[in-house]
Amino acid sequence: MGIGSIGRDEKLASYLLRLVMSFLFNFTIGIFGAVVVFIFNLFSLIKSFQANVLTGAVFFTLASIAAISFAMTW
Repeated sequence: MGIGSIGRDEKLASYLLRLVMSFLFNFTIGIFGAVVVFIFNLFSLIKSFQANVLTGAVFFTLASIAAISFAMTW
């Protein structure tokens, strides 16, 4: 039974609610995964520029906060 199948005894409203909830769940997991991958790749980006520790830490912190806040407001 996939997401596109509606049961015989299922009303249209409950089917649409299930569809919307599935979409929101998948979207939330996708955004969370994108933020995690971004933060891991951010470290290698900073490392490739060979920035000093203080500058790299400040940039990493600010960029991570910006990515997380974007994901939370989306």
